Amino acid sequence: MTTDLHEISELREFNDYREANEYLKLGWRLVSVHIEDCGDPDRVNQQTIYCLGWPRSLGEPKNPWEGCFV
Repeated sequence: MTTDLHEISELREFNDYREANEYLKLGWRLVSVHIEDCGDPDRVNQQTIYCLGWPRSLGEPKNPWEGCFV
């Protein structure tokens, strides 16, 4: 299933799959996944980046921790 970017009102990136999953549970859509190099250029250090989009049809973007006090 592909996501038409015209249907997306907001994009967010995550490097933690658990955090991305919390957003997906609320209706966010997975737009892309890619690998990013980070850290010391002399060492291989990569992380997976999850790009999620909020569909316009769902109104205002939701946050899984909205209303939580930290």
